[in-house]
Amino acid sequence: MPCFYWAAFQMSVGEGGPFFSMLTQAATDRWVIWSRATRLFNAYVYIGLKLYDLLAGKRSIGHSRLLGKGQVLERFPEICQEGLKAGVLYYDGQFFDARMVLALMLTAIEHGAMAANHVGVVSFVKERGRVAGAVVEDRLTGDQWSIRARGVINATGPFVDQIRRLDLSDSEPILQT
Repeated sequence: MPCFYWAAFQMSVGEGGPFFSMLTQAATDRWVIWSRATRLFNAYVYIGLKLYDLLAGKRSIGHSRLLGKGQVLERFPEICQEGLKAGVLYYDGQFFDARMVLALMLTAIEHGAMAANHVGVVSFVKERGRVAGAVVEDRLTGDQWSIRARGVINATGPFVDQIRRLDLSDSEPILQT
């Protein structure tokens, strides 16, 4: 089901590492354009929205558009009106990541993979200086075993640095708190 999103972001320069610094700089650039040439900003946003729609092609679930102040107030009567000039309407889809992970896991099993739950990485198996698998531990029973793999992907989110240090103990952290 398509969802309507209204988002406002406030970030300080340097928060959240290079990704958020890039977003902060982009927001600053947009503010400079907005404050000096409102008509250009509206065109800039409109072109960006239409480009987004164009790239989506037939897969689009709704067309993006600019909303006037009145249209925004109709949809969000409680929104702060101070400084409100316009809004943006765009469509996005909700997706349930747990279902996606389950579908991906079941597909992998159909193709010969093995899956385990409540398992943590204890160390890496290395061959000729390359990671060739991992020693894992069942967090419920304490049992450990080796898993061999042609490729290992560290997709551990906030634990990425903890896992990296199992391979490179002196590595600099990627994530910053």
